[in-house]
Amino acid sequence: MRAVYDTPASLRMDIPKDDVPVENRTVEGVKYFDTGTSEQLSMEPIYKIVEETLQQAAKKRSREGVRTYNMKSTLGV
Repeated sequence: MRAVYDTPASLRMDIPKDDVPVENRTVEGVKYFDTGTSEQLSMEPIYKIVEETLQQAAKKRSREGVRTYNMKSTLGV
């Protein structure tokens, strides 16, 4: 179980904050900005994993005669 002082705050206002220390809680009505780096916010690693998985599935399906597709062209990425 995570210690109370270790619990991260969330910008979501619709979830309970009982386990977040008062000094770490967000204040309703205050505008916050995301300080994540572009690497942290990038979806590219996820796209890569999904693409690899789809390619593996396509190889399997091609042996079975099933139609395949490309994730990036399907999503318009």
